[in-house]
Amino acid sequence: MELRERGLWEQAFGSAEPTGNLCLIGGSLLVAGFLALNSSAFYTGWRVGKDRATEARQARSFLQMIKTEEVAFINATQSFSAQYTKADVDNALAAVNALEKRVASLQQETTAQGPLPGILTTYANAVRQWKNGLMILKETNPDRNQALKLLQLGDELRTEATQQFASRYSGKREPSRS
Repeated sequence: MELRERGLWEQAFGSAEPTGNLCLIGGSLLVAGFLALNSSAFYTGWRVGKDRATEARQARSFLQMIKTEEVAFINATQSFSAQYTKADVDNALAAVNALEKRVASLQQETTAQGPLPGILTTYANAVRQWKNGLMILKETNPDRNQALKLLQLGDELRTEATQQFASRYSGKREPSRS
């Protein structure tokens, strides 16, 4: 408008008016830009929803492991007393090996994002300590104090992992050790 008021429009652009093609191209670019912006926002929202669903599924798998394999391990160790047999230790080792395999499987399934991989690492360390304690008890002359320390360390790591899990996924208390 300023160029027209000063009479400079004709010198700079001549008498040609914008063509319909220019308007069509500009309008097409505008529509394409809006579509691209909306598509990227939709894709981002879809991806976030999918990631959350995956994380929720993995969290449910962790809880299922607590309810099955861990409970089997706890039941196997409850038969221990001052007098235990090699069969008791073998049963507990079989249960802790199953738990260890399940934790490793969950660690492979989890995505690298979110707090669950760290929680699973802490829990895997607990399982490793339980297994180490049981391996000591399996020896011919076991050091019961060392075995007890390792089993207690496993319990502490388990508590830490389940507290982290509860604070992130339930906002309630840790999963119970039935």
